[in-house]
Amino acid sequence: MTSYEKTLQEIYSLAFFIKGKKDLSFMNSVDQRLGNPSRAYPSVHVAGTNGKGTLCFQLHEALKGNNKVGLFTSPHITDYRERIQINGEYISKEALVEIYELIRAVSDGATLRYFDLTTLIALVYFAREGVDLAIFETGLGGRHDATNILKPLVSVITSIGYDHMQYLGETLEEIAGEKGGIIKENTPVVLGPGVEFKIIEQIAKEKQALIYHSDNLVKSVLELLPFKGDVDKGCAAFPPCRFERFDLDPPVIFDVAHNLDAFEHLFSKIEGPIVAIMGFSKADGLDDCVEFLKGRCVKVYIADVKHHRLIPPDELCRKYNLPKLTSFEEARGCNLPIVVCGSFYIMSQLRQDVQSLLQTPLDQDRQLVE
Repeated sequence: MTSYEKTLQEIYSLAFFIKGKKDLSFMNSVDQRLGNPSRAYPSVHVAGTNGKGTLCFQLHEALKGNNKVGLFTSPHITDYRERIQINGEYISKEALVEIYELIRAVSDGATLRYFDLTTLIALVYFAREGVDLAIFETGLGGRHDATNILKPLVSVITSIGYDHMQYLGETLEEIAGEKGGIIKENTPVVLGPGVEFKIIEQIAKEKQALIYHSDNLVKSVLELLPFKGDVDKGCAAFPPCRFERFDLDPPVIFDVAHNLDAFEHLFSKIEGPIVAIMGFSKADGLDDCVEFLKGRCVKVYIADVKHHRLIPPDELCRKYNLPKLTSFEEARGCNLPIVVCGSFYIMSQLRQDVQSLLQTPLDQDRQLVE
């Protein structure tokens, strides 16, 4: 086992959540011990129920032609290093191992969470590489998210919807309050369409943060940054598995829509009969999502993908009386366009299946999603 493989194994063994751990004191403390990398460069901080990863990718694409731009997003599709990039280049394996060991050394044996550690690696890497600017996507919510130790030039909330309610609250106003926790003192906040909540207005007023409502988030954010960017290039860019089309016959579309709002948006862009392949991690609103897919699609399959964060395929099949996909050829036999949707954690395996049909396999050096 290489040092990189050992490091990944250790990272993947970390808990995603630690009960009762809800403040940023640990993140701030480790950041300080590392020399405050969170303050080493300007940043943009993006939260939102849907669309935040896409916006981060688009801002990165818009800016990287004229600047050295860090990009931090999650989850990854195929390779852990996707999460931490500079101008489209993943963090090197060597740098990842070295920074991981450094963070472990300064953490004094404290229990690290998976996302805390990943965020710290990105913070240090971008500082070491001397980026002009870094774009950070929140992991979950905003107020208590590890990324919220940033002091950004601009904060962004793309959308508010029902998702992760066990952590963020049962109402949209409660969820908006958690997302609004990224708003900083005297720092402009850009709000996407429909993000109009009293709690966000109240937080912004208390923080003396100017609110910008926008139908074009790329354009609005770039206008607030002292960096040259290409709005059209940014708006035209989409990351993997965001309405990503593979030109098989019939065509296959991959999209990580995984809540009702996202499904409604996704299928509003598709006409005619269609087949869906889906998988889900444990989440609120799953019944509504499945009922929507059953009503919209000619046939719905459960992806036969096993991952510790996914609801087991057999459990979904039993609960919703749906068939498990035995092979991609089975779905293609319906002779209808196919949409692969739901959790990030089904995408890697199924994209590899499609790539093999196109005879353009993915980089074999990449690690399957964890």
